Amino acid sequence: MSTASLGLIAGRGVRAGLRLVRPRGGSSLPGRVALALDPGLIARRAAAFATRVAVTGTNGKTSTTHLVAEFLASSGRRTVSNAEGANLAQGIASMLLEREGDALVAEVDESAFVRLAPALAPGLVIVTGLFRDQLDRFGEVGQVREKLARTLAGIDGLVLADAADPLSASLVSGPRARFFEVLGLPALDVPADTTACPRCAAPLAYRGRSYAHLGDYGCPACGFSRPKADFTLRLEAGRALFDGAEIPPPPPTLHPASAAAGLAAAALLGLPLPRAWPRPAWGRGETAEAAGRHIVLGLAKNPASLSFALAWQQADSLVLGINDGGADGRDVSWLWDARFPADRRPIFACGTRGLELLSRLRYCDPPPEASAWPSPEAALAAALAAAPEDGSVLFLSTYTGLRAAQALLAAPPAATLGDPLAHLPAVPAIIPAGPLLRLVHLFPVEMGTYGDGGNIEVLARRLAWGGQRVERVAVGLDGALPEEADFFLLGGGEDRAQAQISAALAAMHGRLAGWIEDGVAGLLVCGGLQMFGAHYVTAEGTIPGLGLLPLTTEAGATRLVGRLRVRVPGLAEPLNGFENHAGRIRLLAGTPLGAVLSGNGNAEAGSGGEGMAHRAVIATYLHGPVFARNPWLADRVIAGMLARRGLPAPLPLDDRIERLAAERLAAEAGRA
Repeated sequence: MSTASLGLIAGRGVRAGLRLVRPRGGSSLPGRVALALDPGLIARRAAAFATRVAVTGTNGKTSTTHLVAEFLASSGRRTVSNAEGANLAQGIASMLLEREGDALVAEVDESAFVRLAPALAPGLVIVTGLFRDQLDRFGEVGQVREKLARTLAGIDGLVLADAADPLSASLVSGPRARFFEVLGLPALDVPADTTACPRCAAPLAYRGRSYAHLGDYGCPACGFSRPKADFTLRLEAGRALFDGAEIPPPPPTLHPASAAAGLAAAALLGLPLPRAWPRPAWGRGETAEAAGRHIVLGLAKNPASLSFALAWQQADSLVLGINDGGADGRDVSWLWDARFPADRRPIFACGTRGLELLSRLRYCDPPPEASAWPSPEAALAAALAAAPEDGSVLFLSTYTGLRAAQALLAAPPAATLGDPLAHLPAVPAIIPAGPLLRLVHLFPVEMGTYGDGGNIEVLARRLAWGGQRVERVAVGLDGALPEEADFFLLGGGEDRAQAQISAALAAMHGRLAGWIEDGVAGLLVCGGLQMFGAHYVTAEGTIPGLGLLPLTTEAGATRLVGRLRVRVPGLAEPLNGFENHAGRIRLLAGTPLGAVLSGNGNAEAGSGGEGMAHRAVIATYLHGPVFARNPWLADRVIAGMLARRGLPAPLPLDDRIERLAAERLAAEAGRA
């Protein structure tokens, strides 16, 4: 028997056995077994399909794949697709163990696309959009874009991309390129995931922006600009028009960009416009009724997806399940860049990092009611009780919580289950007074990849709750530093962003040096730490630093990624955070901020300590943001700021949420 036949038989046998236990099981393991016996299975099986479509990108892959597959099937094509979103090699191999057909529609993980695209040889590739996502696994969004561009250069098929996304639209040009667009999206204040032109790295200019980096953009340096769309979905006053023809409006649970991509793909494949929208994709818009309330399930996994879902979908109460499993991304700092509408909906948090969501809500966009619950069942029960009769609950979950959430839709809890882990604490009833304390945020747009800007919000809130008046000042590429400050922050960003701010930062050298000498407090996170040293040596060249900290940085061959815990002299509690960096720090003088308890810090396995403490400046690789996860560090900084101004230290605050979250992190570190 050939290895091909053996792989096929073994894979199908494993799948049949798994489906005896779970009817919808077998989306990955059968393919893993088949590939172990027959590594060429994907290429050989895919070649039998006359129509081959691959869907990749960050947000919307599963919904777009589902739409295209349904449109093809409704036209009479025998269609095979990975409907549940198992989009790695083993998932695609499992899909190809199914019967042969006319059309193959494969969702492909954006990182795995590099390996899988040549085997699939698609005639049409749909790139749904590129946003920061799972930074621990994929790296920064610019790195994902570069990998996709290199891969697409070796594929002959058409490429369909979102014209509003400069990262996606820049992937291909010429006769192979097709573009879709959506008109009528809301304008949301969601931070951009990139500010650099993907072609030449110069700053992009925008004539209009929808949210994140989507909009009408252009590069003054190289001329790259938003391409003219081949297909347009227009949403206005409850109506939908696709290329001028009226169609049923997409359901509110379907992102309009996914709808536009699916419609454009159908047009390219010669299919008629749909008369109705198909049922939702797995875990994306499924609904249920419970206790006279309507429940809607959705996926949210990065600032763009969560912000849009909260703004686009209406509900009376919200359940937000925030996990940090391998498929979610282990760092949940992105929560600080999501935008929560200023409405009155209560929020019920759950998941492994539900307490961290509650902490974020404490400092930014606090709703009138928010609590963290020990399980999705308890959170949903509380949300159902909070919604009025005939009302609705929106249940948004990160990826690893979707299956449990879906099971709850089939059997919703009937009554409230126990007590929450924590509620938002009451805001101190204090009217701020006294001198104005100025908090300066350097390059918040360019150096805002890891949610580090949340540190400014934490300091500002804690100072205000302690009775101090606060002013936040953001300084961008075209801005100038104020003459005086009480605190300054520079967060982390892509290597391109560091190169982008280098000249502007150098022009601030004198004033920043004076601030440090004068005892102004500062926080430098990741890229900020590197830029205040002498230089940063990357694979592309050397980025000059300010030389205000006695250290150098050199990029290593691998990234140092994961949980980071640090013991700092004088602090009773360890610091908790997440690191994700290629740089290795060498201190030329001075001492590290602290000793590494778990993780890496400045170098592998903590061999170089973590960060640096220099006068009143804290330099660290701890994302988090570090002040939110470690309010005891924030209070040390605040005490120093107030002492420098001759002001008394404030009374302690209620930090039960942060301490509960830290206890969980410590317990997890102990089990690792």
